[in-house]
Amino acid sequence: MLISKTYLNKYKKEISIISWNVNNYLIVNDLVSFPSFLDEILYKFFKKKIPSSELILTSFYLQFLSDKSSFYSKITMYKNNKKRVLYEPDLKLKYIQKYILHDVLYKSQTDYKLDKCVTGFIAKKGILENAKPHLNRVAIIKMDIKDFFPSITRKMIYNIFRKYNKFSYEYAYILSHLVTYENALPQGAPTSPFLANICAKGIDYKINKLIEVINQRQKMNIAYTRYADDITISFDKSFNYDYIVNVVTQIIFDEGFYPNLQKTNIVKHHHCQMVTGIVVNNDVPTIEKKQREKIKFILSIWEKYGIEDAIVLWNKHKFGRVIDITTEDKGVDKFIEVIEGKITYFQMVNEEQNLRLFEKYKRLYDRL
Repeated sequence: MLISKTYLNKYKKEISIISWNVNNYLIVNDLVSFPSFLDEILYKFFKKKIPSSELILTSFYLQFLSDKSSFYSKITMYKNNKKRVLYEPDLKLKYIQKYILHDVLYKSQTDYKLDKCVTGFIAKKGILENAKPHLNRVAIIKMDIKDFFPSITRKMIYNIFRKYNKFSYEYAYILSHLVTYENALPQGAPTSPFLANICAKGIDYKINKLIEVINQRQKMNIAYTRYADDITISFDKSFNYDYIVNVVTQIIFDEGFYPNLQKTNIVKHHHCQMVTGIVVNNDVPTIEKKQREKIKFILSIWEKYGIEDAIVLWNKHKFGRVIDITTEDKGVDKFIEVIEGKITYFQMVNEEQNLRLFEKYKRLYDRL
């Protein structure tokens, strides 16, 4: 959506306020430099403007709001033969969105009243917290919200800023444009996951109410979590799982979203139950055997034939991110970064299960 510069004149005050707040955020987080400390003091406390190419001037906002297309880069990615499109904001726009995320959204988190079932893109929560409520269960239902971010419109975001943050019409209007692209939340913007969580509050509320009633009437302990667009419901006793799927599907529709029916699965305990990539069949979370075997195999090749052969096999078997071997160090630094990241993640999930992998990696690393 394009906004004429003439129409934007009525928002000059709000744009100036946002510009000042964003620049203060950049200064506090050492993202902008000044010729001297005195210049920084003059800017920060006495509002004396100091020229700096790193400051984001009001003219930037006018250009962006008049035509957003030149401020996003379209990135097409493929994972498991499935296409995924990201819209990466340019550096200055990303700084603005980070300011909105940290100084507007995070600081108002209590006002949004997000339920404890929300585990994605929330402080002190993550995939492990999403998996733990579903440990050692009779059955798990896994569902997915289709096109989660693109389904969320600018008007929905505007209503969030008006309802929860109590911003003026003008201020909410400008903020809603700064975090959306082509009238939707862009995948790739730092603000999108948190805003999507707020927009999905209705889904969380209705599913929680459904589960609360069933738990009371059937003396059960059904658990529910949502990690972004991934919905997980688990059961301590057998139940009519199809009934739950049908009701939750209708809830998703009623809240203005679409369920991805192809990703709806009911997984019984005798099968491998995975929640956000973590195996939950037992009383403790574990890493899938297949994933551990990949790293174990690569470490064995490294030990037997050397790190360069290990990198070649890593790329050949597509075990993960492709390592660029044309660099001066033939991809060694990047390979070590990737392997260490994998093992660190494994240990975060279950340190005891992955202790030997870590010890073997450390021995090989120390020999370099």
